[in-house]
Amino acid sequence: MLALVVLCSIAGFQEQMLDAAQADDHVAPAAATASFDIVRFDDDNGGCAGGAENSCSDTAIVAIAVSASDDRTPADQIGYQLALVSGELPAGMTLPQGAVVPFDGKLNFVFRAEDRAGFTADLEVRARDQNGNLGPPTIVTISEAGDGGCRTSGASGLGLWVLVAFAWLMRPARARVTR
Repeated sequence: MLALVVLCSIAGFQEQMLDAAQADDHVAPAAATASFDIVRFDDDNGGCAGGAENSCSDTAIVAIAVSASDDRTPADQIGYQLALVSGELPAGMTLPQGAVVPFDGKLNFVFRAEDRAGFTADLEVRARDQNGNLGPPTIVTISEAGDGGCRTSGASGLGLWVLVAFAWLMRPARARVTR
């Protein structure tokens, strides 16, 4: 039997570096927009890797999609500062001390997949330009009910049902044979 091995590689973010060429910039970025998704890679409850051997099996992530605009800093170089306002983060998740630049528009935070107790945390997210000017705070609430599973935000199963319904509607009509 051939076993599929999925290597665990999660790009999270990198530290934002200030740019001395932007020293005369005194205009703060616009307020950040932020939303979250939780992805579990463990194999409980049917598994997220489809039964494959998975080096991420003990891993889960909180993926925070962020965006903001600034008058001088390009969107892909805007940093984001995060602070815990209230609640508790999931076990093993820590927030960076300074501003970080997302990877592909997302800040990915790893936590322990075996933590299924559930959590709720309010995070303050602030955009920071390359001179260090901070935009106004945006609050995003991250939470998981504690019932487990692979994905916990949005209508994760709805997409499959829409795809199945579309495929059924688009199936070829059967030719009728008359005698």
